[in-house]
Amino acid sequence: MPTLLDIPDLVMRRILKDADFKQIFRLRKVCSPLRTFLDLTLQPDIQLEWIQLSAITNGMSCYMGTNVDDYKNKKYDKQRTASFVLVDTDMEQWQDLAMILRYQKSSLKFLKLMCSLEENMDGYDKFLEFFMTILSNNETQLRVSNLKMHAMNQTQVLRVLPYLDPKTLVSISIENSMVFDTRGGDMEIDEIVQTEQYQKAKGLYILGCDTNASIFQMSHFNDLTVSLKSFSTSGVLHAKEKLIDLSINFRYEIRYHEFEDIDGLTVSLGQPTESNDRQDIWIINLPNADQQILAINHCVESNYFVLNRRIKGPPNRLARFPLFYE
Repeated sequence: MPTLLDIPDLVMRRILKDADFKQIFRLRKVCSPLRTFLDLTLQPDIQLEWIQLSAITNGMSCYMGTNVDDYKNKKYDKQRTASFVLVDTDMEQWQDLAMILRYQKSSLKFLKLMCSLEENMDGYDKFLEFFMTILSNNETQLRVSNLKMHAMNQTQVLRVLPYLDPKTLVSISIENSMVFDTRGGDMEIDEIVQTEQYQKAKGLYILGCDTNASIFQMSHFNDLTVSLKSFSTSGVLHAKEKLIDLSINFRYEIRYHEFEDIDGLTVSLGQPTESNDRQDIWIINLPNADQQILAINHCVESNYFVLNRRIKGPPNRLARFPLFYE
C-alpha cells in the first residue's frame, strides 16, 4: 500500500511549502522516514523572527515565534508562537532545539539569552556550553540581527557571539546576569573585540558592569551605551571627532568609574554652552550640516557623558541607558 513517503519529492515540497514551524516539528515526530525526509531532503526554513531562552531551575524555558510584534505587544498568537521547557535530563527536547536552529535559515530579529537569578547560574553556564556545541556543529553561522544576553564574563559571551553571522549582526547587548547587583564588577572584553562580529556590528550595549576596554576600540559603533572603568578627555575628543566626521545621527552614552584629566575638558572644548550644578553642555555646530549639531552633555553627579549628533532643536531625552528587557 502506498504511503505518504511514496509521493514524489516535488509534490511533497509543494504540500509542505506553506507548513508553519509548529506543523513541521509535529511531522518530525510521526516516523523516522518522515523525519529523515524533512531533515535531509526538504530542509525547510521555519522563518522564526525571535527566540528567547531563560534559565530556570533544572533547565531552560524556550519561547519563539514568527512575528516579533507578538513579543513586543505581549500578545502571542498560538499559530505563530511556541514555548517549551528544556529539562536537564530530557535530551530529546535539547535535540529539538538543535534542529530548530538548524532549520532557521532566515535572520532572527533577535536572540535573547537570560539568567536573572544567581541560583540558576550554574545551569545557565552549562546550557551555554551546549548551545555553543549546537551552533558550532551547524554548517552555517546563525543569522541574527540583534543579540541580547546576560553574561557574567566574556567566556560566556564567546560561547555564542563567534557563531553568529557577522554579515547580519547589527547590535550586541550584554548585561551583567545578576540584575539585582547594580554594579556587577568588571568585564574584560579583550577577546570579544577581536571577533569579526564585534568589529562589524553597529550597536554595542554593555550594561550593569564596568569594562576595562577603551573608547578607541568602540568608535566604529553608530550607537553605544557602555560603562567604562576609566575615561579621559582624549577619549571625549576622539568620540567628538568621530561623530563630526560622520553624516548620520549617532549617539554615545558613556558612564565612567574614573575620569582622567577632568580639568582638560574646558581647555579642549572651551567653556560650556550651558552649565549648572548637575551638568555641562557643549553645543557644536557642524560644518556642511546646517540642520545638525553635536551636543556633548557631561552629567557630573552621575558620572556619564552623552555625545549626540542630532537635528537642531531641543533634545527628546537626556540619556537613554536602555533596559535589557526593552
